[in-house]
Amino acid sequence: EVKTNVDLRQSFAESIAAALARATDQAIVDALDAGTPTNIKTTAQGANGLNKAALLEAHEALNALSVPANDRVLLVSPAALTDILTDTTIVSAADGQLSNIALSTGFIPNIFGFRVISSNLLTADSVVRKCYAFQKQAIGAAIGRDVGIQVNYVPQKASTLILGEMSMGATMIDADGVVELQVTE
Repeated sequence: EVKTNVDLRQSFAESIAAALARATDQAIVDALDAGTPTNIKTTAQGANGLNKAALLEAHEALNALSVPANDRVLLVSPAALTDILTDTTIVSAADGQLSNIALSTGFIPNIFGFRVISSNLLTADSVVRKCYAFQKQAIGAAIGRDVGIQVNYVPQKASTLILGEMSMGATMIDADGVVELQVTE
């Protein structure tokens, strides 16, 4: 075994765990893509990116279908997050706490009741990317085997075997609780 001041097993195990977490995220995005949401919103003609009007339309669409206001999520691409951060009708230095957090960290934790999550896994067709606003209970994730990492020394090979395992699937349960936002990037 190599002697070093860095624990390579730990960094390899963390890399595998991160890959399994990305696979979980991808399964959820695939479920959103495969489903047919009740509401599909396109950014206004001539308007590029995700703007305040599109966010309010998504909010209104969920409210119109009596979707619970708790645990709502806004899943956006990094480019769409940048659009939100640069929209002066949402974020400006004079607007208080949300704007101060957004301007100092480059991140918006919540907007219009949605928890904002940025992802590079969202599907894009040429210049249009699918972003989603949804209520947590509208998407189901079944976990057959939770993420697990095994680190074992194999004396026959004089090496360490690191194994990551999980089994899960996801699907759209309630199409009314999902709004697809088609954003021009």
